[in-house]
Amino acid sequence: MAEALGPGAKQFQKKILVPMLNILSDKQALVRADVVASMDKWGEHVGHEVVMNCLIPLLVQENPELRDEALKWVIKNKE
Repeated sequence: MAEALGPGAKQFQKKILVPMLNILSDKQALVRADVVASMDKWGEHVGHEVVMNCLIPLLVQENPELRDEALKWVIKNKE
């Protein structure tokens, strides 16, 4: 989706990106891996800081899978 929208994807971040990030709490590793791959694509097209800003509010949730995947992604893209 982000690749098709290009830089214009930024205007859809609240409708698409935020709900997608909530899927990081899924118990299945393959589902979480697909979300991380999508986060990488969104970061390429709208900037990693946009994804991080959407990700920060989710870190307060008591879900170890979400926190683990989110923090790994932040560390990987901390530039």
